[in-house]
Amino acid sequence: MKEIHIKIKRQRFFALLAMTLAMLILSALFVFMPSLFVSQFISSKTIIKIFGIIGIFFFGISSIYLGRKLANSKLGLYISDKGILDKVSVFRFDWIEWSDIRSIEIQKIGSGTVICIYINDVEKYIGQLESQVFQKAAIKNYENYGTPIFINTKILLKSQREVFDLLNSEFARRS
Repeated sequence: MKEIHIKIKRQRFFALLAMTLAMLILSALFVFMPSLFVSQFISSKTIIKIFGIIGIFFFGISSIYLGRKLANSKLGLYISDKGILDKVSVFRFDWIEWSDIRSIEIQKIGSGTVICIYINDVEKYIGQLESQVFQKAAIKNYENYGTPIFINTKILLKSQREVFDLLNSEFARRS
């Protein structure tokens, strides 16, 4: 089987980057021209400068993060004979092997829906996560939803239904 690569919607990242750059500029104005923002609500230039410094830090990091995401052409979802590789999610699991998958389902979580991949060896995949924080979050997801592996399709070029059908047909071929 030829590897399938479902790419991300870059427009969303461009829009987010534009917003973070606008906020970065506004934060810089808070620092360098605080008198423009003095009002009855906030009359202290020092407080305005502090908000500006916090904004520069936060939106600066956000801009760098989004810029790196836009520059990375390898982002997306990969499907091959090896299994599934999700390069979009926060949790960066390695290839999810077809033999480890029990089922693939769409599940409502919060106000949205995601594709859940239920696996046999949860510890194997949680152990792949380098960050202790991510490991604890993955364990919590497993306790709450029965799996630590979710695929959010909102930023992929294919619809959730298309991705779900493709994953299920590839899984059925290997079961």
